Amino acid sequence: PVTPLPPRLRRLAIVLGVWTIVGLVNALSISLRIASGEFTPRLALFSSSIIAIPVWTLITLPVLALSRRFPFERRRWPLALLVHFCGLALALLMDGAVSWTADHRFFGSGRLTYWQHLWRYSFIDAFFYLGIVAAEHANRLYLDRRLRTSELEAQLSRAQLQALQMQLRPHFLFNAFNTISGLVRLGDDQAALTMLAGVSDLLRLLLRSDGTQEVPVRQELDLIERYLRIEQVRFEHLEVTVTVQPGVEEALVPSLILQPLVENAVLHGVNATSGRVNILVGTLNDMLRLEVSDSGDQLPKPNGSGIGLSNTRARLERLYGNAQSFDLSQSASGTSAVIQLPLHHAVVLS
Repeated sequence: PVTPLPPRLRRLAIVLGVWTIVGLVNALSISLRIASGEFTPRLALFSSSIIAIPVWTLITLPVLALSRRFPFERRRWPLALLVHFCGLALALLMDGAVSWTADHRFFGSGRLTYWQHLWRYSFIDAFFYLGIVAAEHANRLYLDRRLRTSELEAQLSRAQLQALQMQLRPHFLFNAFNTISGLVRLGDDQAALTMLAGVSDLLRLLLRSDGTQEVPVRQELDLIERYLRIEQVRFEHLEVTVTVQPGVEEALVPSLILQPLVENAVLHGVNATSGRVNILVGTLNDMLRLEVSDSGDQLPKPNGSGIGLSNTRARLERLYGNAQSFDLSQSASGTSAVIQLPLHHAVVLS
């Protein structure tokens, strides 16, 4: 594979290429004027075109750095104007010295004094200098606009994700309290109290959350296991199996991403006499794989009912785009929901 150039060399190559094009265009213009009979062919006519390439290549990089350091902003433009006036003066002196020396020693056309030579090219040199400053200013405005656009898109994405996340919490709590009220109506006060204590514990966990979109697998499973203990109060015959591949406990997953899947597994996989919910977390082809399966024979609708699965699908698409997948399938042994997403961990700052 081709090794890319370091950033500084790449910038130098771009600047050299631009000034080479400028020099060639100027040389072409002189050639056309010679062909028309306006000038007598002499090598000295091409001196400005030849010298401009190395001289302005060397001048451009410091002028760009100066433009970044002293941009023309509302509050700082007087300082920027003074700095660039001094920069232009130095550029004129440097270009004048090099071109005057070249004309006298190499091209044999040293009829003008140094100051006459400097004045002769002062307009075009000032035009070159201002063009460099304008190009850097335009580039900075473009990058600033891109940054603002990116920040606005990120803020919108975070707001949409938080909205989806906040939808899920009341949805989860509503279902839990609805189950408790059902137990109270059935007269099973002890089960209702046990379930209420479990919901209270879960509520403390949810309120303690700082709104982070991604949490470690171990934290997500801790919440889900507490939720399933509540469901086991409601369904005493519910069997739960949680299998976690070693090494993925600290991998990041969307907060509360498993709860709608487990809720659907309980809804469709538990009947009056039996029920089983299996949770499997592992890796597959450098992807994190989350599977929730049940022993039921009913496949949930792809969009879910209410918030549930549609919320899950929307959050995954918003967080990972096309890098994730979410599939529902049914077999003779029951229904399975599988999520695959990029395997990544929290960045730990040392």
